[in-house]
Amino acid sequence: MNKHVDFSEEDVVIVRKQQLDQFIKQSYTNTDNPKYRFCLHASPENVLQEMFIVRKYGEYCRPDRHEDMPETHMIIRGEEAVILFDENGEILNVIFLGGENDVLAYRVNASIYHMTVTLSEFAIDYEVKPGPFMDKSNIYPDWAPAYGEIDKIEEFMRRMEVEINRRRNNE
Repeated sequence: MNKHVDFSEEDVVIVRKQQLDQFIKQSYTNTDNPKYRFCLHASPENVLQEMFIVRKYGEYCRPDRHEDMPETHMIIRGEEAVILFDENGEILNVIFLGGENDVLAYRVNASIYHMTVTLSEFAIDYEVKPGPFMDKSNIYPDWAPAYGEIDKIEEFMRRMEVEINRRRNNE
């Protein structure tokens, strides 16, 4: 059974450490999309969106940006690289989260293209952003491959891996 998102309708939502392992297991049962989200909010229409996101190594997370919508991410487990891009796809910065890195969280306040690359077997981050959720709030650049463009994604991710390694070694 592929289940990518669970919503919570409880009056008080508690997430325990042991649930993180369940989130990871759920992501491994998703064969068509390895990402799994556990939402602390009840529906996509909520004005505040808070979620735990499980991402796996090798997963492509297409760069996107949002107009007038800040978002915050905090690493809970694992290690990730967040790549920030300019309008033309040039890399502005790479932020390393978790693992041996000093950074635990970041917030994007401007309309900047960004993507997350999982560096460990899996990673769990906690994301907060305003709602309601609408697919059209994600603005995708022409220079990044669309989901499903397998050959282009592989080439793009190889370039990102080279840049991640270069920046990691220069820290």
